[in-house]
Amino acid sequence: MEVKSAYVETGGESSLTLRISPPTDTKEGTYPVEVKALDQEGNVLDTLEILVEVKPSAVTGIEVQTKYSRMEGPPGKKMEFTIDVTNHGDRKTINYGVNVQGQGGWSTNISPRFEDKSINSQSFEAGEEKTINLAVTPPETVKPDDYKVDFVASSGAVKDNLSLIVSIPGTYKLDLTTKTGRLNTKVERGSTGTVQLVMRNRGSAPLKNIQLSTGYSLPSGWSTEFNPETVPVIEPKSQKTVELTVETADDTVPGDYSFEIRANATEPYDRTASFDLRVTVSPGTSWGFVGIGIIGIILAGLFLMFWRFGRR
Repeated sequence: MEVKSAYVETGGESSLTLRISPPTDTKEGTYPVEVKALDQEGNVLDTLEILVEVKPSAVTGIEVQTKYSRMEGPPGKKMEFTIDVTNHGDRKTINYGVNVQGQGGWSTNISPRFEDKSINSQSFEAGEEKTINLAVTPPETVKPDDYKVDFVASSGAVKDNLSLIVSIPGTYKLDLTTKTGRLNTKVERGSTGTVQLVMRNRGSAPLKNIQLSTGYSLPSGWSTEFNPETVPVIEPKSQKTVELTVETADDTVPGDYSFEIRANATEPYDRTASFDLRVTVSPGTSWGFVGIGIIGIILAGLFLMFWRFGRR
């Protein structure tokens, strides 16, 4: 409690505490302070001179801290670090800086906590602490890895920094389809047909050792061949084309058949993609010629029969 006067009886005494707070910009040195005791009429009863020595602040630095220095997320996703900034010295403006080591295309933004605005500095009173958010967004094309993010808070020669980590895990996704997008083809009985297959890596990490095979329901007597049968690697957002040759059996009944085509990547993790290919088997041109021959024989027989009966 602050007081400006005290009642003292004759022959008695009273104790008061004097607190002196020099301005924050006061230079180092010794300063005299005069304290006077006055009566009710303002007459000086006694005077006391005090020497106040102003020394440099024992702590003048900046301190930055965070509870979580590591964030993990996929490419293109914003991740936010919460950072506490403390000014241990006199009133000052603290500037902020961010650097993602060795990478371009990253987006960073600093904002006061619970406020939707971008800042690169803040004014601090002596001993004041503030909380800010640092948002870091990696580009869509970033490769899986751990990336170091350096945050610096500085005021002149005084500074403090944090080493943060943004971890980008790999994603692994394999797609399989045909080059035309149609999952059907036509083949004559007893002959071969080809289909162009396309494998796409829709993940963010390479897929390796991709093997192609036919699954269930391959008709009896049929054979398939892939060229190539194994693809060494497919980079992220890339694709590879493989030619599939289908050979039908000579005794296949014309109609529609289907069987599974499968692509399996074994490294670094097992990923499989598949679809059912429908094959329409036609009789073929040779059977057409046989039919024409049969019709010709029938017509020739009818002509001969009518010719003989006509002569009678």
